[in-house]
Amino acid sequence: MLLRFRHESGASREVLCRSVEQFSIELSEVGRIPEPVRDHPLLWYCSEPTYDLYFAAAPANAYALIGDVAGTHEASVGIWFPFTRWFTKPNVSAQAELLRQGSGCFASGPRPAIEAYQKTLGSHGCRPTLLRAGHCADLTDDNIRSSCTVSALAFHSRFYVLAETFTDNAI
Repeated sequence: MLLRFRHESGASREVLCRSVEQFSIELSEVGRIPEPVRDHPLLWYCSEPTYDLYFAAAPANAYALIGDVAGTHEASVGIWFPFTRWFTKPNVSAQAELLRQGSGCFASGPRPAIEAYQKTLGSHGCRPTLLRAGHCADLTDDNIRSSCTVSALAFHSRFYVLAETFTDNAI
């Protein structure tokens, strides 16, 4: 994939993205072209183990807990995924109903997000526990990270590229 950028001064740059795994491109002003990174929430699908988050007690207020999870999510993930991305239910109302039932699987996703959710559920008295899950559950963390060969070139939530290599050229 070839990305071409033109600065208002008339200067142009190209970024050649090889072995693209995923992308979202929205034409817009992008400002400075960022450096590719290996540590980004967009890469968690391949660089972090998946965990299921279970809870064993109902919170006093299910919607207050979900509001706190939204804040936790924004602090750990930022704008890159909607806060309901790893919930096990299809919407906030169904997730609140699950919490009122007093036990179940609250979320399933990459460790950094799920561990942050675990702390929030714990602060609401839900007695959370984590269980490693997914197709890489038997692999070590190092094996999972070493198998992730992509980097992220991320401008904003609707303009990013995940690829193995990026070559930046002024033209």
